[in-house]
Amino acid sequence: MLITSAEKLALVKMHAGSPPVEDLLAAYFTDKDIVLVEGFRKSGIPKIEVHRKAAGEPLLCRGKHDDPALIAIASDEPIDADVPVLDLNSPKDIADFIETRILGTAR
Repeated sequence: MLITSAEKLALVKMHAGSPPVEDLLAAYFTDKDIVLVEGFRKSGIPKIEVHRKAAGEPLLCRGKHDDPALIAIASDEPIDADVPVLDLNSPKDIADFIETRILGTAR
């Protein structure tokens, strides 16, 4: 299904299984400098794990599973980690980290 207007286009396409995120990025986002995605835990793309103290859950990318693609943790509590821990309540700091890490510059 394709929905379009003068300014926008949306495509809904059926497929047999969930394609790898790398394939989606290569097919649809080659003209973008930064693409933020949610999910795709098992992919090898760089990840920032979001951790909230109130959830009471252990980190997904550290502990039982040590994901080498983890580049940072955004948390609302201090965490002892081998990657930078970003303040979850400071979106500017998170955006600056992403820009610096991906583009080599920050706002």
